[in-house]
Amino acid sequence: MAPQPDSAGAFQVPPEIARHPAWLRLEDQLGYYSRSSGTYRKHYQRVKIAQIVLGAAIPVLAVLPGLPEPAFKLLSALFGTSIAALEALVQLFQWHALWLQYRGTAERLKREKWLLLSGAEPYAGGPTNAAMVLLAERIEALMATEHDAWVGTLSQAASKGAASAAAAHKA
Repeated sequence: MAPQPDSAGAFQVPPEIARHPAWLRLEDQLGYYSRSSGTYRKHYQRVKIAQIVLGAAIPVLAVLPGLPEPAFKLLSALFGTSIAALEALVQLFQWHALWLQYRGTAERLKREKWLLLSGAEPYAGGPTNAAMVLLAERIEALMATEHDAWVGTLSQAASKGAASAAAAHKA
């Protein structure tokens, strides 16, 4: 009972599979991790672009004709502080790590989807009831692993923040 491609070449999922709780969970989680990874990627890249622009602007300020020295000092300090603050946000929210982590989870979910739809191992024979139960088990195992990794990422960020605060306090 392998799905058949439609006229556009996309697979049509049989209605009995499309209504199965394991399939609904797979689609829901695949959408969530794809959207979230995109959001984290955008946050990370925007902050990094801002840091690059601010960092590149400091030497340009130094050679601007007619810029008074107090203005140069103020702008340089403001840009440098902004770069540091933006990096602190990247470390605090872990956008880079979460982007990569969530993208990897979305790709693993896609793999499960296509293995099931193609009837490949471990779903040999296509989307039967036994295959759907196996899909549910594998998705939930993936979600448990993802949750553990997410907690680890956040704990690591909190530890880095606490260590940085302690070091700053000692200084």
